[in-house]
Amino acid sequence: MGAGRDKLQLVQSFRAIAIIIVMLGHANHMFYKRFHYDWFHISQWNRMGGVDFFFVVTGFMIYFLYGRKAGSLTEAKQFLLKRWIRVYPLYFLFTLAAIAILFIVPMEDESHKRDILVIIKSLFLLPVDPVLTVAWSLQYIMLFYLVFAGFLTWPKIFKYILMGWSVILLIVQMGLIPGKDTFLLNFSNLEILAGCLISYLVQHVKIKNGLLWILIGLVGYFLVWADNIFHVVSIYEPHFYFLFSFMMVLGITITDLKKQTKVPSVLSLLGDASYSIYIAHGPFIQFYLYVFKFLNLSHVLGNFLSLLFLQLCTVGSCLLVYQLIERPLIRQVKKFVDLRPRIKKRKSSNILINEGR
Repeated sequence: MGAGRDKLQLVQSFRAIAIIIVMLGHANHMFYKRFHYDWFHISQWNRMGGVDFFFVVTGFMIYFLYGRKAGSLTEAKQFLLKRWIRVYPLYFLFTLAAIAILFIVPMEDESHKRDILVIIKSLFLLPVDPVLTVAWSLQYIMLFYLVFAGFLTWPKIFKYILMGWSVILLIVQMGLIPGKDTFLLNFSNLEILAGCLISYLVQHVKIKNGLLWILIGLVGYFLVWADNIFHVVSIYEPHFYFLFSFMMVLGITITDLKKQTKVPSVLSLLGDASYSIYIAHGPFIQFYLYVFKFLNLSHVLGNFLSLLFLQLCTVGSCLLVYQLIERPLIRQVKKFVDLRPRIKKRKSSNILINEGR
C-alpha cells in the first residue's frame, strides 16, 4: 500500500494489534487443547474481535487508496495484479506446506481437507473450509477485491451494486430474510463494506473528536470481553465487535489525517509484517507446541509463562518470515510480472510528453 500506508501509521499500528489479538486467540485455544490451561476462558469465546477489526480496516484502506481511481479498466487490472502479488505468493507457499503435512502426518479430524476438490478450492481461495484454517477470512477479502475491481471499471453501475449489497446484508442480519450463513450474505462482507463507508465519510464529511471515537471503541471491546468472562448478558459478539471496530477505525483515521502520527517502530514493523503474522502464525503455534511438549516446558516455566513464551516465539518467527520470505518473494514476483518496469516506462513517457509540450 506504499505511500498511502505511510500517511496512516496509526491505522497500520492498530491493524497489527488486531492481528496479534487473532493470534492470541488461536494460541490460547491450541494451548488449552494440549495443556488444559486457558487465559480468561478465551478458548470458550466465539471470537475476540481481531478479525472483525481486520475486515473493517481492510475495506477502509482499499477504498481510501484506490477509490479516487474509479472509472479506468487499466486501474482495475493494476489493482487486481497488485492484490494478487500481495496475497497469493506467501499464501500458496504456506498452503502447499500445509497440504504436505496433511498427507505426511494425517489427522482424523482434518481428513476432509485431503479431498482434491477442497485442496483446489483452498489454493484459489474459493468458498470452502480451507486447508490453511486462517484463510477462511481471505476468501471474503478476495471476493471484495473482485467486486471492487468491478467498481473501479464501472463505478456508476457498481456503486449501486455495492449499496444494494450492503442493504441486503443489513436486512439479512436483522433476520428479516434468510441467508445469514451463505457466503455472499455473510456478516463478514458487511464489515468490509463498512470500512469503505468510513473512507468515504472521512473524505467528504467533517467529523471531529477522533480520540473520543477511539476511546468509545476500545471501552466497547473491553466490555464485550468482560461479558465473555462473566456472562452478564447474552449477546451476539460479532455485531458489537463490528460496531466498536467501526468507531475505532473512524477515530483512528480522523486522528491520523490531522497530522502524521508517530508510532513506536515495533508497532510499525508489526503492521508491515501483519500479513506474514496472519498467514504463518497457525503452523508456528502448532510447531512450538510440539517442541514445548517434547521439552516438558510447561512444568519448567509454568503454564502462564509457557503460553506467553509461545506467543513471543510465534511473533518472532513470523517476523523472520516477513523479512526472509515474504519481502524477497514479492520482489521476485514483481520482477517476473514486470510490474515496476511498466510503471517506470509510463512515467518516462509522461516526462517526454511534458517536455515535448
